[in-house]
Amino acid sequence: MAGFLPQHVIDEIRDRADIVDIISHYVPLKKSGRNHKALCPFHEEKTPSFSVNAAKQIYHCFGCGKGGNVFSFIMEFEKVPFPQAVEIVADRVGYKIPLDSKVPSGAPGVNKKALYEVNARVARRYHEMLRQRDGGEALLYLQKRGISEESIEKFYLGFAPDSWDFLTAKLKDGKSREMVAAVGLIIRRENETGYYDRFRNRAMFPIYDAQERVVGFGGRALDDSEPKYLNSPETSLFSKSRNLYGLNWARPAFAAGGPIAVVEGYTDVIMAHQNGVNNVVATLGTALTAEHVRTLKRFTGTVIVVYDSDEAGRKASQRGIDMLLRGELDVRVAVLPEGQDPCDFISQNGGEAFKQVLAEALDFFDYKIAAGKKRPDFETVSGQSDVLDDILRSVANFTLRNLPKAELLLKKLAESFGISEASVRARLGALTRRNRKYDKNEAPSGVPQRRLEDCVIELMLAVPPNIDRIEKAGWIPQFQDKQRRDIAREIVAMYSERGRMDVADLMDRLQDAEKCRIVAELESYISDRVDYDKLYEDCSRQFENLTRTRWLSEQFERVGKLDQVSEEEQIDFLKKIEAIRKGESNN
Repeated sequence: MAGFLPQHVIDEIRDRADIVDIISHYVPLKKSGRNHKALCPFHEEKTPSFSVNAAKQIYHCFGCGKGGNVFSFIMEFEKVPFPQAVEIVADRVGYKIPLDSKVPSGAPGVNKKALYEVNARVARRYHEMLRQRDGGEALLYLQKRGISEESIEKFYLGFAPDSWDFLTAKLKDGKSREMVAAVGLIIRRENETGYYDRFRNRAMFPIYDAQERVVGFGGRALDDSEPKYLNSPETSLFSKSRNLYGLNWARPAFAAGGPIAVVEGYTDVIMAHQNGVNNVVATLGTALTAEHVRTLKRFTGTVIVVYDSDEAGRKASQRGIDMLLRGELDVRVAVLPEGQDPCDFISQNGGEAFKQVLAEALDFFDYKIAAGKKRPDFETVSGQSDVLDDILRSVANFTLRNLPKAELLLKKLAESFGISEASVRARLGALTRRNRKYDKNEAPSGVPQRRLEDCVIELMLAVPPNIDRIEKAGWIPQFQDKQRRDIAREIVAMYSERGRMDVADLMDRLQDAEKCRIVAELESYISDRVDYDKLYEDCSRQFENLTRTRWLSEQFERVGKLDQVSEEEQIDFLKKIEAIRKGESNN
């Protein structure tokens, strides 16, 4: 179920949507037999391998492997989470989401769409106030930062008057106040009745999501008020650990591929876009989070960190590097002249100069070495050891993901510090062992085991009556791949509830692009030419062998402890070993 919609609403939206019609808005489809084909929108190709099955209401690319149902396609193409994909499809088919579909938090009884409308109306009022006499100081601040009239309109900048009740005075009833409070624009007074405005005497920056909806606001103080920069609080629409300022304007640039530049502030983004550098977003004055990284990863494989060139900016860059590396992104760092932020630099030097700075961005490794050598204590053994450990912790974030690059970096690190490569490797091993955390439920699965799990899922999809047999056989808990285990369990739950299988329906329940891709790929393998009875027997035999192998492995570990048990237990143990060897027992 989508976080804010009941399943029956999701089902109705999907039933009204024709996947061929929806995808045709994005990709020109051509009829080919029972299916429709096109060049895949998710990877470059010259021969169409992207197929849409109208009967099953699913798609699959035989080139890159992506696949799913209508919601999965929107999630992948629009780069949005499942709930927003449902909303987009609902809009396309003219389905009006019921008003009693509640948001997960906020004012009770308030529809999420109504909250977006509240933010949009307030953004318009702030924007209008910028042109009034009271907005003169805010307008002057924006002009001093070099922000043009065109950018003021494009980014819909505004002004919140120096008043405790600019918004509250115009709210005539309790429900209106609750809605405005739900998006964080007004605050309930402590120990008193009534509310007061959150933003006062500030230049205002509406914050949009990728679908061009106002989800929150940022305000820059025009006097000595603290904090200097103030964001909307966490609401059902906005989270500063998730939202990126400028994402909606940068999306067209992302479509062309290439890196994304991450800066710190609103004016950095505005000045970059104003000067033709459109692949820029900001983290709203907070450190990069795992959620930011997941969002960035939807659009790119390379991120350029461009924080302010003061000490705080350098520390933020160091933290951001490791967060991005853990997210399996390639990381570069652009270095600005001392004391400048991106807005200042672009204002003084122009967009082309900033593009050059991005083009000359250092690989994270080179940046960390250069930054480390600037430390006052770098000439000491202790200082050099600290810098070495810091760089090795970063390298450890992707060692297994990119062994060739790790090898090259370790060699380069040894040369930079004048020590042996063996010493560097030993230190990396020590740091890795110290920080490693194991999770038995996330154990990596080998290719043979994964293929066996794929065969089981294919069996469940192709011959639904097999689902009960597979569940009772106890195969699913033995899956090593968590995603495939989740898929199999969802199939069992769905079949138990409905007594039938529907692949498009299954994908709704999964609400995960990668899981939907796996299902779509396995669904594409189903064929009348496959003997599924034989496939079931083959799977059964392989699971028996796995069970036997695991049992033997456990027992051999006990061999070294036989002197700790009674003679009778030793004899019983050895008899069981012999029986397993002869295939007489699995117990």
